[in-house]
Amino acid sequence: MTSAREVEVTCPCCGAAFNAPELMSTNTFGGRTTDLHARAVGFDPIVFMVGTCPQCGYTDYSHNLIKGDIILTDDLKRRVFDELTPHLPVEQRINPALCYEFLAKIAQWRGTDPLKIGDLYLRAAWCCQDYGQQQGEHSNRLAAIAYYKRWLDHTPLRDEEYFVITYLVGELYRRVGNADSAREWFDRVLDGVGAEAGEKLQRIAELARQQRDDPKEML
Repeated sequence: MTSAREVEVTCPCCGAAFNAPELMSTNTFGGRTTDLHARAVGFDPIVFMVGTCPQCGYTDYSHNLIKGDIILTDDLKRRVFDELTPHLPVEQRINPALCYEFLAKIAQWRGTDPLKIGDLYLRAAWCCQDYGQQQGEHSNRLAAIAYYKRWLDHTPLRDEEYFVITYLVGELYRRVGNADSAREWFDRVLDGVGAEAGEKLQRIAELARQQRDDPKEML
């Protein structure tokens, strides 16, 4: 089962004290979805991996907040106050999806690799899915697609990671209801993985074919 605790931390942006979650244990007994979400039995561990300051909205991975050595530039602090603080919910718990959306924005301001930003938006989408927030799930999947495509455009290697992300773009398009784009991206995997490719690449190609022709929720 997934277990977590709360640890008091100090916000590196505004100096407020707040409780950040700390993941203590988890599992992967819930299987894996075809958009590559490793499910746990019990609570989803990703909701315990980030913490958001309820005063200003600064968000970071919990282990960074607990370690307590984060140094922020004045420009990043200003952007947090200007662009995140106004979107904090009033008198209610911060939704995990919003935590990941905030973390994705901060990652953008820091110039983080588009692949990692795409992953953050995908996690936000997973949180929205679990909370029944269809509009947020849709918009975060589209944001993930945009950053994954940006990464693919600047990645010279055609290795396993490249084809996993290409497949994932197709699967995310399928999940937002864009069947034509989904097929296009699944076909890119099938066209790019030749018969001589290794076992791992062949599995990616088979998954792309399955999700194109007879899609399933779980791997």
